[in-house]
Amino acid sequence: SVPYRESILTFNTMVREMNPHNNFTMPVEFQGILDRVRNHVQIRLKQIHLTAANLNQVARETVSTIFHGRQALLGAVAKQRATLQAMTKTSGGAARIVDPSQIRPVIFLFFLGANIQSTFLPIFARELLETPTFLTGLFSNEILMGLPITCHMVTVFFFMLFMGSRTFKQWVPMEYAVGIGTFSTAAGLVLCGLSGSIIQLIAGRMLCGVGFSFIVVYGKQFIVEHATKKDRALHLAGFTAAFSGGLFCSTIIGSILADYFSYQFVFFSATAIVLLIYVFDYMIMADKTGNNLSAPDVKTAGLTRFFRTGITDANLICLFVHGIFTRITFIGFFYFSLPVLLKPDFAYADIGRIMMFYSIPSVLFAGVLNKGIKQIRQSKTSVVGSNIIVGIVLVFFFLPMSGPLWMKATAAIITLLILGVSNSITFPAQAALLLETRTAKALGNQTTVSVYSSFERIGSALGPVFYGFFASAYDITTAIAMGGILCVIGNVIFLFYFNPAPNPNQDASGERIP
Repeated sequence: SVPYRESILTFNTMVREMNPHNNFTMPVEFQGILDRVRNHVQIRLKQIHLTAANLNQVARETVSTIFHGRQALLGAVAKQRATLQAMTKTSGGAARIVDPSQIRPVIFLFFLGANIQSTFLPIFARELLETPTFLTGLFSNEILMGLPITCHMVTVFFFMLFMGSRTFKQWVPMEYAVGIGTFSTAAGLVLCGLSGSIIQLIAGRMLCGVGFSFIVVYGKQFIVEHATKKDRALHLAGFTAAFSGGLFCSTIIGSILADYFSYQFVFFSATAIVLLIYVFDYMIMADKTGNNLSAPDVKTAGLTRFFRTGITDANLICLFVHGIFTRITFIGFFYFSLPVLLKPDFAYADIGRIMMFYSIPSVLFAGVLNKGIKQIRQSKTSVVGSNIIVGIVLVFFFLPMSGPLWMKATAAIITLLILGVSNSITFPAQAALLLETRTAKALGNQTTVSVYSSFERIGSALGPVFYGFFASAYDITTAIAMGGILCVIGNVIFLFYFNPAPNPNQDASGERIP
């Protein structure tokens, strides 16, 4: 090694002393080395130029695609408007027809901003537990970590329930729902960003829950009021796709921002995103909703009459129980258990990339599944089958968790894909089957949708508590397995006790009778 080191030192000295003005020449014995160095440098320069050229090409194609896509979108919107205007021309005047898909940009933006903290909220809550409050010592840390999610969902439950009452319908016009919901959510996100203790974080999440109630109930009600009975499940699947698209983007954006900036920056960025809803609300819906949602519904009833009628409707009760069990499984696993389970081994950006796989099936296949599979709107088989598969996967989720990191990530991704497919089928089908119950037909859609949405939040509120209890008593993988068992039990109950009313326009095989 000594002769080699001396040779290198000599070579470095000769290179430093090289001067083109004193006619210094490289010794012959070093000419081969110099040629190899020069060739290597030239190869690297070519690679750099090629990479720069590829980046420029990608940038040009990206800009071109953006403007081309914008032009195509505007053309499609203009064509759709022309078609709708042609449909509304009648001899006696123009009847107002509204496309139910107009609500999708609002839903997408809302869930993009409101769920941007989904990859780190339990971890952020755990850090805030270092500040003592009156809750310190009352519950275990695992339960306190899930308390912001639980309180958010409890707020949603009571507020959605209140939105189904006659008092709410008389004093709060539904046309103002988007504005009120946007303002409440933005205020809640700001409060979350300024939180210095778990109490302030809970208060912020409760404000977000108020906004969530307005947006979700209004969005579903908008679709129910303006979609035909034939296409209702398809448009509700579009609602799910818009929600999943926002969730898909929020997990990526939120995780990257949390890695490079701070939790506070993520919450303030989410506030700015949510406030963009005002622009879309004005541009897309201000001149199109008319008085459809504020017009009195002759079938609309209050909460007392709803519960008096619904208590004897077995199908309605089955749907309520099934919705609660589904939400316990989904919220407890996706929002609580998965971030806690992955955080020790993965950065927030990686957690976001893993969690985004849940949204892919809903974004890409929600419409196809609810349009192409004929049994979705007439039968419970697909709903029960997909959910039982989810439950079985969760029960055995602990097996790959003792393996290497790639095995953990692969197991999480496969589970999220299965959960995404299942929810793409389940959520629209639940809403469509709900509107076919005896109670909904007797009392109207608005009260039924509001009350059902609120009872779903019971499961959302219990999800973090359920998983947190078993995580504190055993471990997080045991909690996930218990969630899977609960999912299977809930769907077995739904399978045996829910009996959908036969459709007179269809035969036993589900085919439409001409």
